[in-house]
Amino acid sequence: MKYLVILLFLGLLPGTQFPARAQSVRPGITVTPQEITRVGDSLLVDLNVYFKGNVVESNRSLSLTFYMEDADRHLAAMPEVLVNGKQRQRYYERQFNMSGGAIAEEYYAVIAQEGPLDFTLDYRVALPYRAWMEDATLNMQQDFCNCGGHKRQVYVERLLDKLPAPAPAPVVVVEKEPVIHQTKCDVFLQFHVGKADIRSDFRNNRAELSRLQSFVRNARNDSNIEIQAVVITGYASPEGNAFLNEDLSNRRAEALKQYMEGLSPGSSSVNYQTGAGGEDWAGLAERLEMSSIYEKDAALEVVCGDIEDFDRREDALRALDGGRPYREIFREIYPDLRRVECRIDYTIIEK
Repeated sequence: MKYLVILLFLGLLPGTQFPARAQSVRPGITVTPQEITRVGDSLLVDLNVYFKGNVVESNRSLSLTFYMEDADRHLAAMPEVLVNGKQRQRYYERQFNMSGGAIAEEYYAVIAQEGPLDFTLDYRVALPYRAWMEDATLNMQQDFCNCGGHKRQVYVERLLDKLPAPAPAPVVVVEKEPVIHQTKCDVFLQFHVGKADIRSDFRNNRAELSRLQSFVRNARNDSNIEIQAVVITGYASPEGNAFLNEDLSNRRAEALKQYMEGLSPGSSSVNYQTGAGGEDWAGLAERLEMSSIYEKDAALEVVCGDIEDFDRREDALRALDGGRPYREIFREIYPDLRRVECRIDYTIIEK
């Protein structure tokens, strides 16, 4: 199979076109805006995204998110495009089958890089139009997964400094019901070994906290945004006692809850849901499968095996081949497991 592409097409109405300006945003990816048009209450966006060669490594994935933003940090994000390397695609296909295909609904397109690419994606979406978009820029965020022993990498490229001016629309007064857009904001923080205090200077935490602060500030100042729930789950890496790690993961979740409550003092209406994920053996298995750890297959047999007692399972993992696989796992994979994940479910009410 050369490509696996899952596409959702939204038909564009005739509108104002502008000269195509191809922009190479990184080696192997070129974006050419074709048409951006306001039609009634919608903004129609048409882009050509050209993929050439090997865009990602075999055990990595790349998420492309196009979004509009103005100087006041108003944001309107569009559906993601996911590019999977060969090994990463195998993991995606398992998740696809386990979810009954539901995982594909998260993306505009999923592209499997089984070999060098030579492919143009016609990216067409419609957004609810808002007045601030007249002064917005069009940007693209490139997010390389934190997998296969690699650090997460995030880059942002500007595609257009200013959107084309729309043709004047006739003034029509129509009584209509509010339009509610369901969406979410995800945050990922990491911790030192055995610690539950949030450190902004640790790994990628500063960028994640900055994004969280920006979202909370916008939600506080925008009456159209309603936060429905904040779901926080803490995790721990498997070294040490499983019972103590369960408590540690819970304290990490509570630490982020307290941090977020401090960002919005006096706000008691937010529905916080915290949970302890304990030792993240599932995350270990996923990262291990994407890695090049010594004796990886033997380690996977232990991690995914039938030893139900977590402490005994860790002892078996430590004992493999004189401890060499465990030392590499401890150094390269465990740091990603000491984390807390936060999902903010919210609605934007377009009146």
